[in-house]
Parts: sequence; C-alpha cells; structure tokens
Amino acid sequence: MNRNQSTGFTLIELMIAVAIVGIILVVAVPSFTAMNQDSAFTTSANAFIGALKLARTEAVKRGSTISVEAGSATTWGDGFSVFADTNGDGDQDTGEETLRIINAFNGPTLSGTQTSFSFGPDGMLDTADTLTVCDSRTGETGRRIFLQLGGTTQIDTDFTCP
Repeated sequence: MNRNQSTGFTLIELMIAVAIVGIILVVAVPSFTAMNQDSAFTTSANAFIGALKLARTEAVKRGSTISVEAGSATTWGDGFSVFADTNGDGDQDTGEETLRIINAFNGPTLSGTQTSFSFGPDGMLDTADTLTVCDSRTGETGRRIFLQLGGTTQIDTDFTCP
C-alpha cells in the first residue's frame, strides 16, 4: 500500500455533487409546494365532511337535533363546531353540548351561503347548500361540497376555483 495516496474528494467532484443537488432542488421544491397545497384542500374538505357525518350520526343516535355552525357569523374560515342543538335554532347557546370543534384552516378557505346546518332525528338536513374550498391560487382546482336535504354529501374534486 502506498502511504502517499489520498482517499478524499477532489474539488471538482464536490462541485459536481453540489450542482446535482441544486438541480434536484430546483425541480422538486415547486412540486412539493403544490403537493402541500393540494393536500390542504383534501384535509379541509375531509374535516368538514367528517363533521357533517358526525352530526348526522349523532342526530339519529340521540333522536335529537345536532348542528354544525361556522366559527363566525359570516364565514367557515374561522373553524366550526358540532353541537347538540337542544332548542333547534342552529346557534350554540349556553349549556348545549359541544361534540367537536374544528379549528380554522391554514391556507384554503371554506365558503357557502349558510353558516349553520342542522340534522334532525331522522338524519335529514334542514337546508341544502353547496360549499367551495379554494385558496389563493386562482384558476386552480379546488373542491366543491354538495349538501343534500337527505343528509348525504358529495364532493367534486374537478372544481376550478374562480
């Protein structure tokens, strides 16, 4: 064995490795950003649909009205709650049991014409509506959630946000 041989990297090898890593990052980072935004759409829509399904199930199980209400009087973007609506007014009053609280979404906005939905003891919804999940990307694919009077929901994943 020759003791004068070096076993490290040369400067050229190191520069080539750094260049390859840079190229990979330039290609991968935008893809990860779009993937995270698309994941936020799915998470937001699924959280809302999950809350609706919980409300419907609890309404039938308890034989009473269960409501889902937006966190503020004008928007679903501040989060929402599922609660036992003992007086059936669609608003959570003092003493009405909270079943679940969903915090505000980070990124997408959830919007519709109604700010509360109530399920009766038969699982029927008081008002049909269509809600949209969009973010700051205009002309991009979002989600549209259809709420039907029968208490069922459908989601359109091919919806293009305005």
